[in-house]
Amino acid sequence: MASSSYYYSLYTQYKKSAQTYDKNIQALEKIKNSLNSDFYDEPKNVNTQLSELKDDLGKSVRHDSSFDRTLEACEQNKEKTTNADSDLNSAVSELEQEISELSRKKSEDESKRDDYYRQYKERKEEERQEWLANLKIFN
Repeated sequence: MASSSYYYSLYTQYKKSAQTYDKNIQALEKIKNSLNSDFYDEPKNVNTQLSELKDDLGKSVRHDSSFDRTLEACEQNKEKTTNADSDLNSAVSELEQEISELSRKKSEDESKRDDYYRQYKERKEEERQEWLANLKIFN
């Protein structure tokens, strides 16, 4: 039977592995959130300014119908969100898949970590009992 130090070594190995997966998940989540929020804020700001300019233009030339077409063209030039961009949308999807895969691996390693810790504790107790039995032999 393996010694308690063997099980403790496996426990620490899987503990570190799970922590590494967790750090990688957090880094990918940060990137994904950046794609979803930071890239969302920029088009939103541009679209807000465009809408304000359109409203101001509409107010300044109310009775000239030629500007109505120009105002409608402003709507067509609005920036699209990250979901509308197929490349960014696929990047977010791939990030989500990678996060899911890393989460699965992290969960597996946490399970193994807990199992090896339990085996370590059991073996440690067995070693203690053996040590006590050996003490009784020498008395």
